[in-house]
Amino acid sequence: MQAYCRFLALAPTASDVDDERGRVVRRTPADDIARLDRAQVLFRSGVVLLQRGAYDAADSIFVGATQLVPNAPAALYNRGLARAARGTRNVAVADFRRYIALTPGGSDHAASEMAIGALPRRVYDPANALAMGLLVPGLGQLRTGRPLLGIASLGAMSGTITFALEWSREYQLVARRDPQGNAFVDSV
Repeated sequence: MQAYCRFLALAPTASDVDDERGRVVRRTPADDIARLDRAQVLFRSGVVLLQRGAYDAADSIFVGATQLVPNAPAALYNRGLARAARGTRNVAVADFRRYIALTPGGSDHAASEMAIGALPRRVYDPANALAMGLLVPGLGQLRTGRPLLGIASLGAMSGTITFALEWSREYQLVARRDPQGNAFVDSV
């Protein structure tokens, strides 16, 4: 069986390719063929979603494909792309590393290593940072990795609130008369 598969991989345009594919299909259990077909459909759907920019959906589709065929290099690579676009660096790097391990001698290994190095260490969600900043001023800056600006914002807001809540009492002495006409001094 491995010899037939190797032949198909080495000579995909040979004259007797159809005969060899037939032999492989006849020797492969029907359940395995159905599982591979489902994985292929999932993979193609994931690629379409990835091209459309639906990274969350593409990631979940590629997870399904890799569950069906755990050592499918193309599914792992594309799942890594989806995860990198979502900002989950560690799992994206793990997918890329596994892809490289599964494709020894691949021509795109150098490009894959460069892509791994170019991945940002952390990607921030702007909506999350805004919500945190509205909740506690300066916290959004801290969340996005700008501690000095965050601490300055937090300090400025704290100082403003402290100044606004500071009580001050001022007394004035006023001369008044009671209903009987007697003069007295009152404080206001």
